Amino acid sequence: MKSSDKERDAKLRLFERLLISYNDFKQAWEIADYIARHKLHDKVERFSGSRRRRIQLLWQALNCSMVVSYCRPFCGNTRRSARRVPDLPGRFVKALSLESKVDPFVKTIN
Repeated sequence: MKSSDKERDAKLRLFERLLISYNDFKQAWEIADYIARHKLHDKVERFSGSRRRRIQLLWQALNCSMVVSYCRPFCGNTRRSARRVPDLPGRFVKALSLESKVDPFVKTIN
């Protein structure tokens, strides 16, 4: 493979990573938004019995899903294939301010 082909292929894989990461972050935000809009944390405290348990299970499942979605871009992509999509480069996250990293979730919860 020529050098220019390798560069183009690397850029294409990075673009794929950015698209995948965007979808992961969007999913994490949507889950956080759902939890906040439906006030699941308040409902767990307010209800009792089987209704409380169902809401608590839903809240826990959504929290786990949110964390997995958010972490996926940063976790090692160790698939052993010739067409491996790279991890999200740290420079993309470093470019964000602390407010940009936290603010979407804080606004959703408050």
